[in-house]
Amino acid sequence: MAKVTTAIVIGGGIAGPATALALRKAGIEARVYEAYAASADGLGGMLMVAPNGLNALGVIGLDEAVAAVGQPIARMVMADSRGKQLMELPGLPGLPPSRLMWRSDLYRVVRQAALAQDIRLEHGKRLIAAHDQPDGITAVFEDGTTATADILIGADGIHSTVRKLIDPGAPEPRPDGLLGVAGESDMELPVRSDAMYFAFGKRAFLGYWVQPNGRPAWFANLPSQAFHVD
Repeated sequence: MAKVTTAIVIGGGIAGPATALALRKAGIEARVYEAYAASADGLGGMLMVAPNGLNALGVIGLDEAVAAVGQPIARMVMADSRGKQLMELPGLPGLPPSRLMWRSDLYRVVRQAALAQDIRLEHGKRLIAAHDQPDGITAVFEDGTTATADILIGADGIHSTVRKLIDPGAPEPRPDGLLGVAGESDMELPVRSDAMYFAFGKRAFLGYWVQPNGRPAWFANLPSQAFHVD
């Protein structure tokens, strides 16, 4: 193939529309196909975008928009199970602080940017097969429809169908022995609003911080052998 001008992107979460935006900058028209019938508005927990992530988003012009929906976290404070501070890790000199945000907010920013550039996003399109041809590739969806482009890109998550089509023997995801839980609390904590705190015990840790609304949020990874990889 002399030149790539069109692309099919499988997966309409965060990575799919972001990939389509990057392809647009390279002069490639991409269409995004998502298996689920509805968008993921309001779904997901918290995540942190580090300076390198903000820099990557800057390539597609979204670093400022993403930073605006996130809470700046400039340092990490480590403590033992009794609350005794062990160390404090500041951010990297010369780089912006990491931004803590809801996954749904990051999803919204990326999705809206893609729609603003008239990138086609289709839902209810579950990929089941892909056929290589001399002049491109055709994606086959569960509803019987197809799409053809020069290339096909997988951005469809941990249980990627694209990965299985490329390599049927590819390793499946495996549990790492940890179960993540998180929540919010109605209490006051005398801590900095630009820091994330970690309290370490013998078998697990508790991470916590104070949100802009004043409510502490927390998460922990607990040892567990019986859970599903989602």
